[in-house]
Order: sequence, then structure tokens, then C-alpha cells
Amino acid sequence: EALFNLGAKDPLTGEQISNYQKLNTDSPLGDLIQISQYGEVISQQVLDYEQIREISFSVSAIAGSPGQERISEAHITLLLTDVNDNAPVFSQAGYSVELNEDVLPLTPVVTVQATDADTGDKGKISYSLQGEGINEFMIDETSGVIQVKPGSLGRSNLDREWVESYNLRVIARDMPGGGSDQKSSTVIVKVNLLDKNDSPPQFSQSR
Repeated sequence: EALFNLGAKDPLTGEQISNYQKLNTDSPLGDLIQISQYGEVISQQVLDYEQIREISFSVSAIAGSPGQERISEAHITLLLTDVNDNAPVFSQAGYSVELNEDVLPLTPVVTVQATDADTGDKGKISYSLQGEGINEFMIDETSGVIQVKPGSLGRSNLDREWVESYNLRVIARDMPGGGSDQKSSTVIVKVNLLDKNDSPPQFSQSR
């Protein structure tokens, strides 16, 4: 892949140089770059900022006829910039927890964690819940802590007699400010409710 073209002029004729040559380098990273005769700077592979931050190499521009060459050398350093090319990765493929149905609101359930190989805001992660269980649970968008959500009467909305388990869909997004390059990943947290003796006996008929 051609990254850019070198440009130099012959100070005697004012003409553009069309003969370039890469010089030997002691840096193994320098071998990732090749120079065509006409000054194209070519990458031998896709450059990944998470693996390579900069590449240095030297090149000569050659003017004049054979036997009367005039040579100028330059040292070039390529500084790579990060792009958002990595999605968040959760530390586990899935989570499973058990929870008493009578727990108090704001009780911590589990903490999910994801990491992102990108740097800066591109590597910052925010968490959210989507779909099933959003009325019963909530998640801290920064820490990934899932808690029992308070109901309208100050109690939780959990009741095993109605719902025995939840599959919570947790989404981790990078670039919290959003943008077209934002990436996301999803993990399922299965919450099984444990029964408590909260239902009194009922007679089949009354007199």
C-alpha cells in the first residue's frame, strides 16, 4: 500500500527527482517500508498503532547522469496515529449469578468488565443494559456494576413467582461521546432468582 510520495528537486535544473533509493537501516521496523524508484513510500503490511508507534528510515534522492550522480539523503520518521479499530472485549464470554428474590434495592449483583486496546477516548468504555430486565436491574455506565433497581414503592420489582430468571443483555461501547467509528460488544448475564417463603397458604374454599 502506497502511503505517500516523496518529492525533491534538482537544484541545478529545477526538475523533479525521479530516482529514489532506500538506504540500509539497522531498525527491523524500517524493513516494513519500501521505496519505489519514483518515490512512492510503500508499506509491506497493514500498520497497527497498538503494535507500532513510529517507523524510521533513510532515503536518497539521485540526480544527474550515470557516473555524475548528485545524491541527497534524508531521514524520515513516520508517526502513526490511533484510529478506533478495536471493539471492547469482555473478560468473560458470559456471566451467571444467583440472587435471593427479597434482596434490597441497590444490592450489587455482579460486575462486568470489558477492555479496549485503543488509546484515549477511543479506548474508554461505557456500559448499558438493553431489553429484558431493564425494569428490575440497572448498571453503572462507568464501573460496570449491576444493581437491583428500586421500584416505585421503594422495594425491588423482583418476584420469583412471576419471573424465575433474567437474561440481561449488557452492551459495552467505546468512545462514550459517540461517533461513526464507535464500536460495541455484548455479553449476557443470567440472573437466577432464589425462592423465599413470601407467599402465605391459601385455602381452596372458604366457608
